[in-house]
Amino acid sequence: MAVRFLTAGDRAVSVEFGNIISRELNGKVRALAKRIKEDPIDGVTETVPTYCALIVHYRPEKILYAELVRALEARLPETGVKEPEKDYYKEIPVLYGGPLGEDLALCARLEETTTEEIIRRHSEHEY
Repeated sequence: MAVRFLTAGDRAVSVEFGNIISRELNGKVRALAKRIKEDPIDGVTETVPTYCALIVHYRPEKILYAELVRALEARLPETGVKEPEKDYYKEIPVLYGGPLGEDLALCARLEETTTEEIIRRHSEHEY
């Protein structure tokens, strides 16, 4: 799949490398983020990596969308990373149910299962 540039509101662009979760695509996302950090683009305020895309926030009064896309395209050849540089893990505490997860029972009903099964499905994977 070719890299796609999609508007994400009036101050961000999404650089999509694909639409699946894979180490290869995530490596490309992280490599582009690193390249932008090493070779900044005037007007870019933040980059937000996802599994298969990089959201690039920018100031349109500093750089126009078309200019930003060209600057990002110029950095794409530098993203030939196949695997992340190193694996890392971050534990994120999760609360199920109660006042911070009132929709748990609704999710279980919609999926025609139990709340325990929803919790099991969610917590059995490493993301």
